[in-house]
Amino acid sequence: MKYFLVLALSILFFLKVSHCQKPLDVTVILTDTSVNIKKVRIEYFDGKFNIPITDSFKNNVSKITGSFYSEFAPFTIYFTVGNDDYNKVFFIGNKPAKIYVSLCQKNCNEPLNFICFNATLITDTATNSTYRELFKRRINASKPITELWEKYSADKIFSNDSLKNLHNLYFKELNNQTMQFLKEHSSKYFSLWYFRTQVVIPSLGLFRDDTAYLKSLLTFFVNVFPKKYQQNFEGKKIRQSLEEGIHPITLNNPAPSFSKNDIAGKKIALTNLKGKYVLLDFWASWCSPCLASMPLLKELKQKYSEDKFILIGINSDPNISILKKTISAKQMNWVHLFDSDNSIFGKFEVYKIPAFFLIDPNGIIIFRGVGLNDKQKVSDLLERLMK
Repeated sequence: MKYFLVLALSILFFLKVSHCQKPLDVTVILTDTSVNIKKVRIEYFDGKFNIPITDSFKNNVSKITGSFYSEFAPFTIYFTVGNDDYNKVFFIGNKPAKIYVSLCQKNCNEPLNFICFNATLITDTATNSTYRELFKRRINASKPITELWEKYSADKIFSNDSLKNLHNLYFKELNNQTMQFLKEHSSKYFSLWYFRTQVVIPSLGLFRDDTAYLKSLLTFFVNVFPKKYQQNFEGKKIRQSLEEGIHPITLNNPAPSFSKNDIAGKKIALTNLKGKYVLLDFWASWCSPCLASMPLLKELKQKYSEDKFILIGINSDPNISILKKTISAKQMNWVHLFDSDNSIFGKFEVYKIPAFFLIDPNGIIIFRGVGLNDKQKVSDLLERLMK
């Protein structure tokens, strides 16, 4: 009996740990001084968002630390050589990793060389056999799309119904070929990552109004991927994204309800705020456009009385200590919710930040926006409504 109790506790401990944050520690070293630092950009996916790393190189070295929730942290290095743009994706585990970057001198397919320690180069047909097989299968299916893009501009394709329908038909066939391959390799994290980045995300944009197709993607995900991927943080995000695409949030409809303690421990329930205009600001400390919008938010907080208007920041930082530090440094004296489980972000279908929603006194969404320009629009809208 004691043995089974210990075993059960061990399993419970493992399950709890597997859903916890993992440390990210990556050092990128440009060993060739002729590599233009200004044309190298870094980004990693932490299980919630793609986190850009800007102006991080010092003496040709960039050290990135943070945390992630998925099995691996997909880590992307973007670079420009001449007039061509490239990118390479690496999978990083929880061990300190190093990536050495240099210019390729001769007999190279691409301009940069990468030498990795505790980092696996994924998007490389020479070293990754899985990616090589998938690349071969996709290359034929993508030819009609490539030919369409070579013949017409993006504006022409998506402003002409017949061209748009043709493009989307080709894209669905490309997805079909991709998903057949991923089904054959569904036990690999690579397949989960590729399904999210190359099938789900583009489809949510291209087929936003085609709920039947989004339902088919959700059915594929549920039936094909093993439970370990359906139940981990990233898998739940995939399912949530598709379900929200099938049942999208629209203007002039009630805002999704939520109830969560703010960072001071006070419970904030959206249903209790009726009678006021509510502005929800979705942000993170690492998001420079989010921080750039704070002066405007301060103006709104000072301009309108609390009996008519409430500003709520909804944050997705890796931990609450980073959030509190930023709030203190930026003097952000309004309500803040730490959305550690990403539940509010999910309900409001927020995939890019800064994002915000203006909710009227009856609990109806009357404005939705992304970016600094839209925040100015909501400021103008509030001024008209408050007159």
